[in-house]
Amino acid sequence: MAKGYWIAHIDVTDRSRYDMFVEDAAEAIDRIGGKILVRSEDCEIAYGTAKTRTVLVEFPTFADALSLFEDPQNVAARDLLNGFCEIDMIIVPGVDAESSDSEQTSAPNIRHLATSSV
Repeated sequence: MAKGYWIAHIDVTDRSRYDMFVEDAAEAIDRIGGKILVRSEDCEIAYGTAKTRTVLVEFPTFADALSLFEDPQNVAARDLLNGFCEIDMIIVPGVDAESSDSEQTSAPNIRHLATSSV
């Protein structure tokens, strides 16, 4: 089964409030078996533009990544982000080694999970 990933690009406007959110988020990610792979403000922009901070989180499965995003505690925590950061985030499945290449290059399936922007 393919792993799941959160890929977030963030501009932080209130660092102390954001840091409190990060502590809570790290605990929730750890609880579900996730692992923060990247949390950095260092990058080289190859194409386009970028926000100040990049975060990459790996989950045991794509379903786990979706589950934590939709968890009521996480929804409440995300509401706290309003006003001190701006986030672009996607949740994607990893490459499943057991699937054929043709299964992984099917037509795009894009849906919007959040009802409001942060």
